Amino acid sequence: MKKMLPLAGVALVILCAAGTLASPAQPDAACAAPLAAMTRQWDEAGFQAPAKPAQIYVVGKAGRQVSEIDYAFLKNQLVLASRECDGGATGDALRHIAAMRHRLAQLGLAPER
Repeated sequence: MKKMLPLAGVALVILCAAGTLASPAQPDAACAAPLAAMTRQWDEAGFQAPAKPAQIYVVGKAGRQVSEIDYAFLKNQLVLASRECDGGATGDALRHIAAMRHRLAQLGLAPER
C-alpha cells in the first residue's frame, strides 16, 4: 500500500503538468473583437451551405448572392481566423479577417458605415 501512494502522487504531478502544457492559448483581444464583428456580419448575411455539390450560387438574407467559390473562400477565412485567434496567432487571424473584409467589399457586401 505504501508503494502505491508515491506512484499515485507521481501520476498526479505528471497529469497536472501535462494539463498545463496542453492548455490552449487565450484569444488575444486584438483579434477577438474583429473576429466577433466579422462573425456577426457573416451571421447577418445569412448564407447557408450549398445544398448540392455543384450549386453555382449561394443565396443569403435580403437576396444577397455569392458564388459557391466565394462562399467557400469566405467561410474558410472565418474558420481559419477563429482557429488562429484561439491559438494565439493574432497576426494570422487578422490577415484572414482582412482577406474576408476585402472580398466582401469586392462583392458589394461590405457593411454600411
